[in-house]
Amino acid sequence: MKPFRSRSLAEHIEKTVREGYERFASYIYSHLIPILKNDADAWDITQETFIRYFKYLSKGKEVEYPLTFLYRTSTRLAIKYLGRAHRKIEPVGDPPELLVESEQLRLEAWSVIKAIWGQLDPKGKIVAKMLVVDEMTPSEICQNSGFSQGSINRRIKKFQALAKKEAHIFHDLKNKAIRSATSGPQLIREGDENHE
Repeated sequence: MKPFRSRSLAEHIEKTVREGYERFASYIYSHLIPILKNDADAWDITQETFIRYFKYLSKGKEVEYPLTFLYRTSTRLAIKYLGRAHRKIEPVGDPPELLVESEQLRLEAWSVIKAIWGQLDPKGKIVAKMLVVDEMTPSEICQNSGFSQGSINRRIKKFQALAKKEAHIFHDLKNKAIRSATSGPQLIREGDENHE
């Protein structure tokens, strides 16, 4: 890194990064937790994200939208970290919880998402989280994640196809369970149909 041209520029950059950290560190950390599934790793990547932000500004470049820059940088660092560590993204717990008005719809959606979560690749899980939990549009996902629009569209299509397939299986099983529950065991012997 080249030395700063002036003391005031260095102080300005330091102040900008410090204010950015105070405003956005918790947001970046909470974005990384579902991706990394590890508290310490999420904080490490959050710290590295702000170091990158500092280095970028130190080169004399400007950042018009700091949150977008930080979000994109943290996502790329997390994916790079996971690849370097030869880790698979496997949900430790459940996939991110969905917020759906109806409790029944929420439970059904939760069952479908939980069933397909393991079938998604790392980027697919990030796109699914941003789409379903953060309720972002594909263009917002593109802007915030740094993934190409084509990559996002492919993962959304795969996510939708898997969810649709799983929803059909879920509804078929549910309907069978309802039919068997309503028919119940036959307690009335043949010939006793009119007996009450």
